[in-house]
Amino acid sequence: MNQKKIILVTGATGAQGGSVARALLAENKFAVRILTRNAASEKAIALESEGAEIAEGDMDNMDSLKAAMKDCYGVFGVTNFWEHFDKEYQQGINLINAVHESGIQHFVLHTLPDYSKLSKGKYSVPHCDMKAALQEYTKRKGIPATFVHIAFYYENFLS
Repeated sequence: MNQKKIILVTGATGAQGGSVARALLAENKFAVRILTRNAASEKAIALESEGAEIAEGDMDNMDSLKAAMKDCYGVFGVTNFWEHFDKEYQQGINLINAVHESGIQHFVLHTLPDYSKLSKGKYSVPHCDMKAALQEYTKRKGIPATFVHIAFYYENFLS
């Protein structure tokens, strides 16, 4: 029997990760595993009912990240500056290191432009610059990756 390759989706109970998880589930080409801090959350349970496997853990815990990545082909990674502020960078480093150590064959990471670099140091946009630094770290690690720059969500105006 030909088993589907597994994609781990981080941030799956949020807007972006949830959209990725639901799109992968609808396409039905990959098995989907989601990383969540709360497997009993309404959104996690809803994704499970659609066919996702749940892995409980968080980006502060390397062991939980590596356990979630076990047997995965790919990882979709997103970090959240607005939830964690400066802690986002270390969580991103943890995610990238776990991807590297787990031998993931393809990593898709949500990043943003480095406005400090683009403005030659005149402007700092921490939530963007931090994601750009994570992109550069991923490149230095030699991880096969695709970097996605996603604009501001219209839904952000609703909350």
